[in-house]
Amino acid sequence: MDYFTAVAIGEKNPQRGLGGGCVVSHGHTMHRFYPSCEWQHGGPLIEKYNISISDCDDEWIASIMNADGDYAALVNGARPLIATCRAVVAAKLGDEVDIPDELMESQQ
Repeated sequence: MDYFTAVAIGEKNPQRGLGGGCVVSHGHTMHRFYPSCEWQHGGPLIEKYNISISDCDDEWIASIMNADGDYAALVNGARPLIATCRAVVAAKLGDEVDIPDELMESQQ
């Protein structure tokens, strides 16, 4: 999720982190990027993309509206930041994404 969130917000050349999450480069420096579990990374996305989040039973719902007032994304997640990342990815990349081979290989 962190990798696709990085792609969706325009981070250049994101890579899968060794312990999970994602690593992004800013100039010549690599930085951890864990928006699905760290508020300092995922929290600003809520304001930037005007995401509405609500608690519904045992899950969180996140939505992003487009300029026409329709849903650009309406998703759920186990935690607020997971729902936030799913909303950003869905709004920017669509409901389905292709997983790069290098990410699939690192899962095996």
